Amino acid sequence: MKKTVCVGVGSIGRAWAVVFAKAGHEVALYDANADVLNEVKERIESTLGDLEAAGLLHDAHSAINNIRIAETLEDALVDAVYVQESVRELLEVKRATFEEIACYAPEDAIIASSTSAIAGSLFMEGLRNSANCLVAHPTNPPFLTTLTELCPTSSTSIATLKAAKKFLTGCGQATVTLKKEITGYALNRLQAAVVAEALYLVGEGYLSAPDLDDVMTRGLGMRWCFMGPFLTGHLNAPTGYAQYMNMYGDAYRSIVRDLRTDYEWTPRLFKKVQDQIAGGEETADVASQQAWRDRRLMLLIKHLEEADRIEPRKGQIYEA
Repeated sequence: MKKTVCVGVGSIGRAWAVVFAKAGHEVALYDANADVLNEVKERIESTLGDLEAAGLLHDAHSAINNIRIAETLEDALVDAVYVQESVRELLEVKRATFEEIACYAPEDAIIASSTSAIAGSLFMEGLRNSANCLVAHPTNPPFLTTLTELCPTSSTSIATLKAAKKFLTGCGQATVTLKKEITGYALNRLQAAVVAEALYLVGEGYLSAPDLDDVMTRGLGMRWCFMGPFLTGHLNAPTGYAQYMNMYGDAYRSIVRDLRTDYEWTPRLFKKVQDQIAGGEETADVASQQAWRDRRLMLLIKHLEEADRIEPRKGQIYEA
């Protein structure tokens, strides 16, 4: 058991707490907003109970007992081995939070940020323990969608990167490492490309928002949940990826030139999408839909685990 700390316990921070508690670690929770702290443990307990009911956690009670609320950041960071920051996505807030963490964290503690778009170097450089800092960007919610992107800054030590990868892997996360900083990292850049074109297609009336979602879930997503775009292409040609792109590269380039990344996004378009996917209801019951999402993800995880047992993943076979 290691001492972990979640600084900022909104939806992402809560989810990280579930990851760490589920893995058997001690978890200290801290948030500058006392109102958030008042309800966070109950919500985490509910999630852990759902995981146990789904057969994805053996003992929710023990995991819950590993969690405590800290009244101050200094108290939370005592004896910390791993710290996960998940405060608001504002540079000045991130910088102030990391400066405060640096004052109280043990010298050898790993300090990671959940930032989804801000380069870590903008708020980690120049700190007393900047060599211990890096980005660990999760996929939401990380206790179900377990990919975490690790992105070091120029100050991050190799030892810190290796230790963070080992710790998070031990917590059930599948980690990938970015070799250099880029806005949005990999996951959000890919997601942004899809979202941009999706808004254009729906906005210009090519298809409805529900049909667009079906294109992803019943089309691309069916393969992408166990093969990425490269392996998908590799298996779509007799001799592999190079042949696939030589065959279809010109068609892809033609489509890429026609993509509308400059398409104007308006509040009216956002409302149009929401009305279509929420069935026209004035107030969408997002909370119950989030619970539905999580239950579906739990079922999908169990299916993929069984599929991996029966038919193991090919992995990066094109690297052989």
